Amino acid sequence: MVRGDMVLLGVVRAPHGVMGLVKVRTFTEDPSHISAYGPLTDGHNCFNVTVVSVLGADSVIAKFDGLSSRTESEKLRGKRLYVSRSSLPRLQEDEFYENELIGMDAKLEDGTAYGVISAILNFGSCDIIELSTSTGKVVMVPFSRSTFPVVDVERRVVIVVPPEVIGVGSR
Repeated sequence: MVRGDMVLLGVVRAPHGVMGLVKVRTFTEDPSHISAYGPLTDGHNCFNVTVVSVLGADSVIAKFDGLSSRTESEKLRGKRLYVSRSSLPRLQEDEFYENELIGMDAKLEDGTAYGVISAILNFGSCDIIELSTSTGKVVMVPFSRSTFPVVDVERRVVIVVPPEVIGVGSR
């Protein structure tokens, strides 16, 4: 089980070749940094990971210690890879980790409850915040300073300004 102080750094996508290498989708600013913060965990096992090559803005080929065949690396497919928050660099003001947003209350500018952040998605163009409203609807809002002018990690609340196409009445 993953503790609340763990931060998701990547997900194993698939084996790469026959020597135990894997493709990993990374959520680090620099994809090569997925192995820079010490061993990774899936909540049950620890993995020492070495980046072999960077494939793009969010993917690497990686070597996991102890894996030497495609059959072994296939077992890691879909594994979510975490590191303890204390292993990561100190954040600047106005920075936060995505996992800190999950479960935060979302309020309108006038303080009216709007919903709770249930997920953060990305379909390629920008991050999308999924809000579960009090009426049971799910609303997706692009994550930007104009739609989320306040993110208060300490108080666990965000202020949301829904785009007009969503409308406040769609809660």
